[in-house]
Amino acid sequence: ASPVEGANRAGVRLLMWHGLEGLLFLVGVAFHLSAGVQSAVIGRLDLGTFGGAFIFAALMIRVGAPLAHVWLKDAVSHASPVGAALSAFSGVLGVYALARFFPGVPLLIPIGALMIVLGAFFASAEDDLRRAAAYGLTAQTGVSVALIGVGSPLALAGAEGNAFAAIFAFMTLQMAL
Repeated sequence: ASPVEGANRAGVRLLMWHGLEGLLFLVGVAFHLSAGVQSAVIGRLDLGTFGGAFIFAALMIRVGAPLAHVWLKDAVSHASPVGAALSAFSGVLGVYALARFFPGVPLLIPIGALMIVLGAFFASAEDDLRRAAAYGLTAQTGVSVALIGVGSPLALAGAEGNAFAAIFAFMTLQMAL
């Protein structure tokens, strides 16, 4: 719906990334349920199982982790203002899922730290304000991901608070742009 040049191609790339994410999540849930789980309710997952690994990979795409972050910059810079704001909700949904399924996983700490560094670096180097905002959102999401990796109750509360505040800050920034 955006009048920006290349928006249709960016929408197709977004659909491909989220299709891959959905497929990974579906395969992960299938592996998890086929492992003899007594309940269909999914709680804390083990990263060492096939189901946990596939769901973790899907969530890395959702939060925009390094090597899977290109969809966020692409989607925000070509989207309509409403679509750009929905991208913030999408990333925070991934933060919530990580906090629910993988709290205290040490691998999340370096992933979050790398998201912070890459997001801050690319945001400062970008000349397009919408792309810079998307990289800033990546850095803020990285703070939440790193805190989830710490896993203490205070860190999890901080991750949730940061993610919640980042939504409002990003939406306000999109309205201003």
